[in-house]
Amino acid sequence: MAAHAATHRAGLSGAATAGTTPRSPLDGWWSAHRRIALRLTLIVGLIAVFVAPPLPAQLVALAIGVALLGVPHGALDHRLGRDLLAPRLGRAWGVVFGLGYLALGALVVALWIAFPAATLAGFLLLSAVHFGLGDVRRDGAGPGMYALEVLARGALPIALPIVAHRAEVARVFDWLIGAQAATATPRLLDGVGDAALILAPALIAVAGRHAHRWLRDGATASRDVLLELAALAAILLLAPPLIGFLVYFCVWHSARHTLETIAQSMPARLDLGLVRFARAAAPLSLATLAFAGAAWFGLRAGGTAADPALVRVVFIGLAALTLPHMLLCAAHESGTRSEGQPLC
Repeated sequence: MAAHAATHRAGLSGAATAGTTPRSPLDGWWSAHRRIALRLTLIVGLIAVFVAPPLPAQLVALAIGVALLGVPHGALDHRLGRDLLAPRLGRAWGVVFGLGYLALGALVVALWIAFPAATLAGFLLLSAVHFGLGDVRRDGAGPGMYALEVLARGALPIALPIVAHRAEVARVFDWLIGAQAATATPRLLDGVGDAALILAPALIAVAGRHAHRWLRDGATASRDVLLELAALAAILLLAPPLIGFLVYFCVWHSARHTLETIAQSMPARLDLGLVRFARAAAPLSLATLAFAGAAWFGLRAGGTAADPALVRVVFIGLAALTLPHMLLCAAHESGTRSEGQPLC
């Protein structure tokens, strides 16, 4: 059985040469995922660039992707909450977790209604940090370089579409900000553009470090990071911003977190792990989608057009889920995660 597991893991990693097996099944799964994600990024990017789908089609594709891949990747947060709270609270952990999770999500929605521009700015910043923590592995880099890479790579899917597609992003921001959009949207876009100018040298430094490790030491992990950065930069620059975000969030970020969640529960069997994950994530995913559907119908009944309503449901909904999800990941990381793995 041990020999079978080792063979299975080696096959997943693509390192079938003698004596080469990944340090953990997750390493192999990440390698396989990166190959698939690179191909999907290329295919979707070519379609988006040459076909140029209209905005309603982009929004529908984004909503479907978030529903099928984005929402489920955080739908096992209750297990993180159980691990953290059950030892202290016993059977009462579920009530405390559920009320706390809902309260944090409701707080984000309330802040968005009261202070839409400031809350959108905070959501962008929080998302950049969260994405960076999820993408970057501690591969021997010092604390300063690690923090620099987290900020640079996390900001990439946020800042690059804004810089490259300002007019299209402005329309989305106008819908999210509402009455304050005329003055707040230009300031927010300018602020992100200024931040991108500051982060550009950081991203160049990160790419240079990985290029150096690859060329000097033959580090395939650094080569893979460079390929990923190139693919993401290309689609975020060339494809419509909603499509670029869809590819990053669903194909890269959410898929990685899903693989990591599976590795923690069934480290040797990805196939069964996917089935178990889908079953475990289904209840909270369906409940979240039910809330989203009710919000969309409520906005439509209130006179909001279909496209703005869908944008608000998707992005304000993601913001409401991101805060408790990120806090849980941060709390869970200190107790159970290894030094080399990224933060979910």
